[in-house]
Amino acid sequence: MQGMDRVTGRLLSGDPYLRHVISDILTTPFREQATDRAYGVSLYDYIGRKLTDALIADIMIEVRDALIRWVPSEFDFDLRRVLVQPADGGGLEIHLTARFGVTGAPFNHIEVITP
Repeated sequence: MQGMDRVTGRLLSGDPYLRHVISDILTTPFREQATDRAYGVSLYDYIGRKLTDALIADIMIEVRDALIRWVPSEFDFDLRRVLVQPADGGGLEIHLTARFGVTGAPFNHIEVITP
């Protein structure tokens, strides 16, 4: 699977393209994309809030649901783990562990959501 980097216009494929797709999903606020109002996540609503166990669980579920819905099936993306930690400045650090592709190659990704 391949696609274009939305910032540079470069052609991406494989692991770099999957990272780009995940980053785009997790950094696009829910209802902000004009062409599809259901695209994105509400992670920015959690920035600056105290990370309780209940809030972390809500964030993990939202991340999982968004990735299941929006990562193209051609990646054979199998999310195994989502960890949430506070980031500097009141942001969120999202750690993903997954497998992708027909080989089930390991995939780790960290996304930082900042205010």
